[in-house]
Amino acid sequence: MAAARRRLRAALRRSSRGNPRRHALTAAAAAQALRAEMDQAGGSVPLELAAALGVVADLHIAAMDLQAATDALNDALAVIEHAGRSLDASAVRCDVLARRGLVRRMQARWEESRTDLDLALALAPDPLRRALAHNGRGILAKDTGDLNRAAAHYSEAFGLLTTAQHADSSALAALEHNLAGLWHAHGHYAEAERHIRRALAQRVAKRRLPLAADVLRDQGVLVAVLAGQRRYAEAEPLARNVIAAWTRLRGADHYEVGHARYHLASILKHRGDTVTAAHECQEACRILAGQLGPDHPELTAVREDLHALEVPQDDHNDPCSDPGRRGATWWTAGSCAHVGDWRTPVPGRAIRRWPCHW
Repeated sequence: MAAARRRLRAALRRSSRGNPRRHALTAAAAAQALRAEMDQAGGSVPLELAAALGVVADLHIAAMDLQAATDALNDALAVIEHAGRSLDASAVRCDVLARRGLVRRMQARWEESRTDLDLALALAPDPLRRALAHNGRGILAKDTGDLNRAAAHYSEAFGLLTTAQHADSSALAALEHNLAGLWHAHGHYAEAERHIRRALAQRVAKRRLPLAADVLRDQGVLVAVLAGQRRYAEAEPLARNVIAAWTRLRGADHYEVGHARYHLASILKHRGDTVTAAHECQEACRILAGQLGPDHPELTAVREDLHALEVPQDDHNDPCSDPGRRGATWWTAGSCAHVGDWRTPVPGRAIRRWPCHW
């Protein structure tokens, strides 16, 4: 089993750079080899296999292969059923359910996501896992427009993390990231900037690579909050850098590139370059439709804003011209996001998710 374990570890190490889809396939093959060797040994370590399948799912999520991620997580849950009832089994089951809740949220399967996250919260055997489950529920609440419930879940997560005996700095940085998204959704951009700069400072303190995905997501959020404060001269070059970095890291048609280009479209629109803004918005729509499917609710606001750019409007009727309505296209379309200074969220309509995964 040593060779299969080494292949899994290697895929995980390389997952922060290069093509995550290729690494996911390598990890999946290693997990299958591990399963075969376990079967020969009498299936003595099923929880290790379930954890390995969780790694495979993480790589599929990074590649935005959401169905493949779901399949890996369903397989992991089936494996756990053979492990019996134990503290370790509860911990692994909690981790797998939290991951599946994330994937279902990204697929706009709100109720199924809520069920998974609630089960993860009920099973969580320690403060860190309870905090992660509360964070997931907070992102889901924000996605579906319940900002007050999102705040309550984030508050629970923050309390658990800050009082834990061994605080997890990565989890704290991710929570600061999500709090920035919540403040942005409320239109409090200066407060949002304070949180996202804290998140970035914590990443830097851990010496994460400049191209690490979590750093790039934080930078994308910083673009949003700078744009929310009409600091477009600062936001535009940062947005272009984020696009270039995501393209190098994941490819030109990756989900995160689509969102970054939508960031840039919003900024260019406000700077008066509507022609280039329309092009960036068209590309964002194309990429996101390819990644999420043409009927995903996240595309609704993107298409509306593209239409607004393609059909001239006078300033009196243009929602983009009124700073009092600059809430966030990124949140009106319904985890893990992004620039939002085009219009305020509509109650009862799905809210664009913030780009953070735990």
